Amino acid sequence: MTVSLKHKFTSLIPDAGDPTIVQPSNWNDEHALTQATETILGRVSALTGDTEELTPAQVRALLNVADGATANSSDAFLLARANHTGTQLAATISDFATAASLVCLPLAGGTMTGKLVTDASEAVLGAGFNVPHGIVPNAPADGDFWTTAAFGLYVRVNGVTKAMASLDNASQWTIIQTFKTSSTTAASIRLPHGVAPNAPANGDMWTATTGLFYRINGVTQTALSVSDAAAAYQPLTANLTSWGAIARAANFDAFVAAPSSANLRTLLTDEVGTGSAYFVGGALGTPASGVATNLTGLPIATGVSGLAAGIAAFLATPSSANLRAALTDEVGTGAAYFVGGALGTPASGVASNMTTATAAPGTNNTQIASTAFVTAAVAAVDFGAGNAALAFGAVGTYAQVFSLTATLITEGLTMAGSTLQPAGFSEAVTTDPGDDTTYGSGGAPFIKGGTALSGTWRAMGRVSTGGGAIRRRTFLAMRIS
Repeated sequence: MTVSLKHKFTSLIPDAGDPTIVQPSNWNDEHALTQATETILGRVSALTGDTEELTPAQVRALLNVADGATANSSDAFLLARANHTGTQLAATISDFATAASLVCLPLAGGTMTGKLVTDASEAVLGAGFNVPHGIVPNAPADGDFWTTAAFGLYVRVNGVTKAMASLDNASQWTIIQTFKTSSTTAASIRLPHGVAPNAPANGDMWTATTGLFYRINGVTQTALSVSDAAAAYQPLTANLTSWGAIARAANFDAFVAAPSSANLRTLLTDEVGTGSAYFVGGALGTPASGVATNLTGLPIATGVSGLAAGIAAFLATPSSANLRAALTDEVGTGAAYFVGGALGTPASGVASNMTTATAAPGTNNTQIASTAFVTAAVAAVDFGAGNAALAFGAVGTYAQVFSLTATLITEGLTMAGSTLQPAGFSEAVTTDPGDDTTYGSGGAPFIKGGTALSGTWRAMGRVSTGGGAIRRRTFLAMRIS
């Protein structure tokens, strides 16, 4: 490759005769720069200086390409994994840790988060999974399993070491085992034919070509033999009219041939009735007779016949109104009465034969008064008997009083007891000691005094207070409150 350089400056000075200097015309020429084949000119030395031919390593350093890097090629070639060489740190591969955690475990420890699937066993490569023989761990954890040389496969479950059954070892189940359900293609359990053991143990069971046998309490028992099965088997004849040696009751053949209710009745010896056989949920029909002691759910409105009008309603809701509706000779419209209840107010009635406690003298209530009691009461009236125990001035008692006011006294007038004083007559002019005051004149003057009365009193007569006659204020009064 040839690189030519030409100065940007063009000299207009003509060449001179001095050959030791660069002639001006030389500034106007192009100058060729030469370099070795497959080299690049540049400068890697420090400071500014002449152009240098760079080595391939220096060029790769300038281009930031590592030594030994793959040469430039097509995208397809570079993307093909078969063309990749060298190694790369796993940490520099994006998402490598996530992808690797799904398929890799460390040699010591680690926990899988999914199901372990191994290769299928092969004739040459062997089993798909192998647990080498060892010994029982001192402290196995739940989920551990191991094998031993003594026909042992063990697993730790819920804190207990379990020994798995071995088909070629004397294994023993410690709990009840349930076998698969039989189907049309396979039985639940199979005991191949063999011969009787020389020394069977209790509980042993085996089959031979002659039958099924088992050992119970030191004795070999025959569960079923071929000869017994042949003797018990009796095929039906071609027309199905004979059961051979089987003893049958009368009419059994007819029922088997045509299992109707009528044929069943003729087969039975203790049947009752003549209708069809009844099963729970069917219609019972109309029995000729029966005892309904244990019947439940019988509807009164529709299930019982012969009831008079209103009886079904009363049985369903036994109210007084429904009882009146059911009766045909009732009287009245109220609630039903029972002894001890309140009779209320009858519209009418005859009390000829009624008895009750009668009133006694002095009784003040609603008891009935007998004729003798009324007669005795009328014949011996004692107007003072009711007030005999009352104190002076008590409600219902009378008193001769003097009005301390000049109010006109008329019959029925009510006055406060504080305006009244006890009053009376005196035969002598001289009064009693104390605060009694004599008023009036003549041989029978009035006197008044003492403490004023209490409560409310009613005048039992009329007295005029006119003319200044002080004695005209004296009258008879009754305390009413």
